[in-house]
Amino acid sequence: MKDALNAQKTAQVFFELDQVAPKLGELAEYLKHAHMTKLDLPCAAGFVKHLGTLMTELKRMMNDVEDVTSSIDPRKAESHTIPSAHLPQPTLLPMVTNEHIDRSWDHHQRRAARRDINLMYH
Repeated sequence: MKDALNAQKTAQVFFELDQVAPKLGELAEYLKHAHMTKLDLPCAAGFVKHLGTLMTELKRMMNDVEDVTSSIDPRKAESHTIPSAHLPQPTLLPMVTNEHIDRSWDHHQRRAARRDINLMYH
């Protein structure tokens, strides 16, 4: 039961990360040579805290897998392989342009408006 719950949690988080990770990469590229003001510092610190917590948990999980796989008897290793669906896949980030950022912002605004409308009617 515990293994099934862990698998469900991992699958859900990986699915959601698969959706947002490319966007985070695009944002990192967009910020590459940008600078912020002191007013932006608390907001940036909040993002770093949340992303740091996520990184800490992902690294812990990866280390757990490495510890388990290194302690497995090599003669029995075939029955304890990590499913390839859980291994990170290489991704190429698209070139970020102002047009892309504008489209993304428009999409974000439309999504927020739909969410607000749904909240009003539900």
